Parts: sequence; C-alpha cells; structure tokens
Amino acid sequence: MSHRWNSGLVRVPHLAAAALIMALSAPVAFAQDAPAAKAPAAAANAAPPASPWVKECGQDPQSKKKLCITSQELRAETNQFIASLQIRQLEGEPKMALTAVVLTGQLIQPGLRVQVDQNKPAELKYVVCEPSVCYAQAEIDAAFVASMKKGGKVTAISLNPQGKPMVFPFSLAGFTKVVDGEGLDRAAGKARRDALQDQLQKNAEENRKKLIEQQNKERGSAN
Repeated sequence: MSHRWNSGLVRVPHLAAAALIMALSAPVAFAQDAPAAKAPAAAANAAPPASPWVKECGQDPQSKKKLCITSQELRAETNQFIASLQIRQLEGEPKMALTAVVLTGQLIQPGLRVQVDQNKPAELKYVVCEPSVCYAQAEIDAAFVASMKKGGKVTAISLNPQGKPMVFPFSLAGFTKVVDGEGLDRAAGKARRDALQDQLQKNAEENRKKLIEQQNKERGSAN
C-alpha cells in the first residue's frame, strides 16, 4: 500500500492546502489501499536505480505549482510496509514538510526523531493515525536537506509502549541526485518502487539459498 500522497492529510504551514488537495485527489483512500501490484514487465525487468529514494511530482490544482514528494520506503521481504520517510516540497516555498510514516503501536506523546548521521535530530510530532499507520511531521528547511545530501544515513527513532526505541534506518545513497532531479509522475514512480522491491526480494531469495547451501555443506562436513 502507498502512504505517500495520503499523508497530505497532515497539515503543515506553507504546504497545508496543496497537500490536502493532493490527498483528496488520490484514487483510493488509505484504509482501502491494496498491496502494490507488480510493475509492468518492462519496468520489473529493468535494472533498478542505484538509489532507494524516489521523487514523484504533480501539479497542485489550487496554486498550479509543482508539488514534489521525495521518499523512501522500508519493507519486509514479504513486501509488508514497515516505515517510510518523505520530504514534501511545494515549488517556490522555502520550507518543506518532513513526514515519517510508521506502524501503529508507538508512544504518541514523545513524538519521533529523525537524525542524519550524528547531527542534531529533527523533532517530529504525531499528527494523525490511521488503522495501520501513524504520521509524524515537522517543518524543515534547505539546511536539513543539505545535511541529508552530505550524510550516509538518516534514522527515524520512535518509542514503543515500553519506552524502548524503535529504530528505522534509511540509506542516503543517491539521495542528492534524486532530490535535485525533475521527479517522476505517479505512474512512473510506482513502477520505480515496484522495481526496487522486486530487486530486494530477489536479493533476499539469493541470500536465503546461499545460507541453505552453506548449512548443507556444514552438515556434510560434520558427517
């Protein structure tokens, strides 16, 4: 399922109107989203991009400005959603919205932190929860994005009901090229994400086979 455009229900200064319109124009409401379908054969068979980040852009119907979302999703080998990090930028606005989407079951009051390497973290507040996920958001500026361009990883940290940290690490490989690029339309963005997930699943299957082969060799040696 995709939480990218639906997270526009979160209101942040400068982006509220545009983000809300984009959310309401989404073809399927969040609670009814089905697991992402496989990408078309041509896209699925293509070599996935070097970066796990995807930038998608569309026109804000109200301001007629470009609204772009640069995001990365963490998913299990089964394609189950784990978490995502998104930067939402409306053309011409100096401020951006940083949104973290995590599964429910987090402590709401402490909020969520997003930290680039060992830099000062951004403090995000939970603003809305759906049946399966919660959205935390904060306003960021170009300086924070610049730190992401220079960084190695960005980490979202929440607290579980026992007060223990839940850590969600996101690679910053290729982030600069993606966030500075023109961006894809929503259809192309979905195909790119599907290609990334297909490659992750392929890698996981290859690693599983190697582990089984190694275990078989060890058993054979023991005999």
